Parts: sequence; structure tokens; C-alpha cells
Amino acid sequence: MRPTSQEFHELVCKGHSRKFADFLQDGFSGMFVVLKYIKETEGEISAGDISQKFCVSTARTAVILSNLQKKGYITKTKSSADARKTLVQLTEQGKEAILKREEKIISMIDELLDKLTDQEAESFYNIIKKIIAH
Repeated sequence: MRPTSQEFHELVCKGHSRKFADFLQDGFSGMFVVLKYIKETEGEISAGDISQKFCVSTARTAVILSNLQKKGYITKTKSSADARKTLVQLTEQGKEAILKREEKIISMIDELLDKLTDQEAESFYNIIKKIIAH
């Protein structure tokens, strides 16, 4: 019988599955997603472009970028062409942070997948792929 949305919610939110919820939160939180996006641009990107990409306010983006800069993961400079624009670039420390986070996420995924048979893992992958596509 098909589980209800309420049953899914209860399953994920129960104490024993806290690790899964923490994994989702940790692996896909704002700063990490922004760092990955900056890395994928392979150069400088404007703070405004980041705001547009993630549909968040420029104020929220400024907070995220400020935190990333304090950690040494990015540099911010004013555009020489337009002083109103803030350009963002990934530092070596930022690249290392992304690599470490990706390794941690992959390790956590491996832990989760180890609990599944090959067939279950393939089904799970296909289901996630289908959900993301829609």
C-alpha cells in the first residue's frame, strides 16, 4: 500500500532518522550550495548573479558571502566596470572546503547505500532522479 505524505514525514522526522535529516541539512545548506555555484562558474561572479540564481534577496546573499569571506573561502572585490557590482571569487581555501565537504557527503551517502541491496540502491537512485526532474 502506498505510504501517505504524513507517514513519510513521520519516518524522516523520528529521532532514529535524525542522521538522515542532518545529512540533508548539512550537505545542501546555503553556504555550501553557493560555494559550489561559484566553483562551477570558474572565475568571478557577481553577488547579484548569485541572488538571481538562488532566488534569494541581495541582503541574504550579502550575509552568506560575508560569512564565506570571514572563513577565507571567497574574496570580494568591486567591479572596475561598475562600482555598484561586487565580484566574488573562490580562494584555494574555498576550493579545499568544497572538496572536504564533497568527500564527507559521499562518505555519508556510502553509509546510507550500504544498508541497501544493489537493486534497492538502483531503485532509490532512479526515484530521486525522477523527483528532481519534476
